[in-house]
Amino acid sequence: MTFEKTTSSGAMLKLSIAPFQDSMNLKNSIMREIAGSGLDIDIDIDFKNLQKDQKIDVGALVKLIALVDSSPSVNQALMKCLERCTYNGDKITAKIFETESAREDYYEIVLECLKVNLIPFFKGLSAKLNAMELPWMRTVQENTPESK
Repeated sequence: MTFEKTTSSGAMLKLSIAPFQDSMNLKNSIMREIAGSGLDIDIDIDFKNLQKDQKIDVGALVKLIALVDSSPSVNQALMKCLERCTYNGDKITAKIFETESAREDYYEIVLECLKVNLIPFFKGLSAKLNAMELPWMRTVQENTPESK
């Protein structure tokens, strides 16, 4: 399945789901980083219906993002998944990001790649867990590429 998106800068991004093993390597690399982080993050947060007095440990969330983003194993697995995607018609490799304009789109590209490759692993599970009324699972379901 292929998804097309125009980035904030106006570039055309085409995303294809990576082969199973590449997506699995990405998922597992992220899971290892999270599991080994020692961070305690409250995942029962309904981001769409936050209350003014609800507290979120933003510091822990930022640390988690920085940990995953700076992981060589995650970045290697991510680049493998991006090989099946194009940016303005060019295959995405590390060399694409040598240009300033592509660097401006980097995190947007990464987030779209993560959604395309990771959400399918959790989609069936989210339906089961959603019955348990976990708000964060509704957020996963609502943000799948197919739901938009």
